[in-house]
Amino acid sequence: MRDRMLELTDDDLFDELLAYMERYMNTLIDQHLPEDHEEHRLGELMEKLSELFIDISLTEEKLTDQDAYQVKQAAASEFNELKQTILELKGDEMLALQLRNYMLTQIDSDWIEHLNLMTQIKEGITLRGYAQEDPYITFEKEGAAEFNLLIADIEAGISTQFMELIKSDYQVVNENEEGE
Repeated sequence: MRDRMLELTDDDLFDELLAYMERYMNTLIDQHLPEDHEEHRLGELMEKLSELFIDISLTEEKLTDQDAYQVKQAAASEFNELKQTILELKGDEMLALQLRNYMLTQIDSDWIEHLNLMTQIKEGITLRGYAQEDPYITFEKEGAAEFNLLIADIEAGISTQFMELIKSDYQVVNENEEGE
């Protein structure tokens, strides 16, 4: 993944970012709006989505009576607006450099955490043999699950970190435009 980031062109970096952001948005919706309507956590979802969007018009009140599919559709509409804003920034070489640095830093730090976690799993897996579980199969299953979490964490981290940068720059641009 890291080598791929180094090889991507600046324009491809932004496309990769948008794919990460969209998957992260859908993951958030799936996590906070499970099939059981009594378990919906709209407040938490709106808080997380606000980190992902510059200016989100969705509110908890608007989404209260909607199911996960309807919320995904509304969020996708908001995401398309954000996507256009980000695509307009594609030509900014400094922003692309910052994005590449964010991506590489996030990948490196999450990978180190993942390796430490896998070492802990490996060290603890021998105890599973006493529970009549095949340690190889258990390690493979837990490792695959942790790897999927690693990828999701990388995508979430890159998405939120980049949006923090955009929001701070966007805030400065808006303040300058209002002052003129």
